[in-house]
Amino acid sequence: MTMKSRVLTAVVIAALTPGAAFADPPSNRGPHSFFAKPDGTAEQRSADLQRCKEIVSKADGADIPPVDEPGRGDFVGPAIAQGGLAGAGAALILVGIFAAVDDAKATRRGQDLCMYNLGYRVIPMTKAEIATYAKVPLGKQRQWERDYLPPDTAERLAPLLKPAVPRLPPYEPEAPFVDGGVKIADLTLVSPEIHDKGFVVKGTATRRRTATLVTPIETKDGDIRLAADAGTVFQEVDYRMGKEPMLRKDGSTWCATVKQMAAGNVAKDFFCFTGRDSGYEITQPSGYPWLAGPYDRGLILPVYTQPIQLEERKQDDLGPMDLELKVVKIENSGVYIACDVRYKSEAMRMWLRRIPFEKDVAVLPLWDSKLTLTRMAAGKQADKSARQSDKLLKAELTHDGDGKSWRAGEEARTLFEH
Repeated sequence: MTMKSRVLTAVVIAALTPGAAFADPPSNRGPHSFFAKPDGTAEQRSADLQRCKEIVSKADGADIPPVDEPGRGDFVGPAIAQGGLAGAGAALILVGIFAAVDDAKATRRGQDLCMYNLGYRVIPMTKAEIATYAKVPLGKQRQWERDYLPPDTAERLAPLLKPAVPRLPPYEPEAPFVDGGVKIADLTLVSPEIHDKGFVVKGTATRRRTATLVTPIETKDGDIRLAADAGTVFQEVDYRMGKEPMLRKDGSTWCATVKQMAAGNVAKDFFCFTGRDSGYEITQPSGYPWLAGPYDRGLILPVYTQPIQLEERKQDDLGPMDLELKVVKIENSGVYIACDVRYKSEAMRMWLRRIPFEKDVAVLPLWDSKLTLTRMAAGKQADKSARQSDKLLKAELTHDGDGKSWRAGEEARTLFEH
């Protein structure tokens, strides 16, 4: 099976069997279940749900959790095993149908994630409760749902609050000069003038946090299995791009080079582990082993349900990487800036973003600094063709930033392209 078909299979199965290998936050809440949290009241739940509805209504579409979540598992389900999907064409049609249905449920998914982050879990109703609910007059069902908290709620809630495995070391609070998996330092201006495109700011990057594996791990499920010895170095990454904290999934992600075993063959490859209530999601990231990127279109393996223990290191032995900000394209209405990271002979593009001109000035925030790109006189000519043929920018790096990161403003595309 090719990488593309393997991922496609995972998406199809996710649509067919919601939550099959991804149990948190709840994505399959139905009409016969209810939210509950320790010591919560019906009144508090109503207020929190209203708060989550407002958060979701104001959120960017990119903040709403998608349907094709990593971690649902890569396996063949009953529909495919019984010939229910005849080839890739039928699979794509099915994916399209379920994607359309899921888009209609985007608001519900966002609300569920928000409630999960507020400490709520979804409790399925019993058959007796469902029967009772069915007898409630239609006009009173909403009130019944709003007030329903059975006496044994705490008892039924307890097992849902116990993760199957210990979480990996959690994310730290957001901090200046920290982005994704790196810490940034020593930003300096390279060229005060850019003609068409060029290298404008340089700096250094170090990996955000690293840790070593305390006890060996070895997965048992699926055609592809992974193993790692004690002492294996893991690096933390954070590519949760959601601007709204209540719509970010909990559970940190740590990545390492491990042994990959399949069909009697053994090779080293790079994988990431994300702690969830149900176990550790395993995905193959983009990027390089020295700096992992977000999941793109690599393998998705079954959830690992044995404990992983990491011991954080005080200092990373990888050493600094070179950081480069480049002007890659100048348009009449804006300028495109890219961020590249280099380590030894390898280079990777972390992100690309467009900064609009406002009165011939484009500003990239850099926490306590900012990069200001001003279109010079040669680019202000009335003749449009002359403007396009003579794209000239004055570059200034000043230490009067407003604390915003280099992702503030129009969305940056996270790339991690080689």
